[in-house]
Amino acid sequence: MPSSSGAPGRLYLDLTDREWAILDYFEDSCYSITSVKLVNGRTALAYVWPKEPAALETDWIIASISPERMSRYVEDCQKVRREFEAKEAGGDGADGEEASTS
Repeated sequence: MPSSSGAPGRLYLDLTDREWAILDYFEDSCYSITSVKLVNGRTALAYVWPKEPAALETDWIIASISPERMSRYVEDCQKVRREFEAKEAGGDGADGEEASTS
C-alpha cells in the first residue's frame, strides 16, 4: 500500500495466537497481512484486500448496512466461529453450508 493511502479501521492490541488464528480462519484468502504505518507513526499488521477484484461496491460502514444484511453477516460470523471451534476440537469444521459475508 503506498504511503499516501489511508483507510479507517480498528486497531486491536495484544491479540493472542488463538485470536489471530480465528481472524485468519474468518478472513478471505485474498487478503494479505501487511505491515502498515498508522497516522500516529506506529506500525501495525493489517488485512489488506488487493485492488482487484473489488471487495465491495461501497465502503463497509455499519450505519449503511441494512438490518437484514447485518443479521445475515452476524449469523455468518457465528457460523464461522462454530466451524473454527469444531476444527480446533479435532472435527473438520464443516456443517454442510458455506458462510457468506456478502
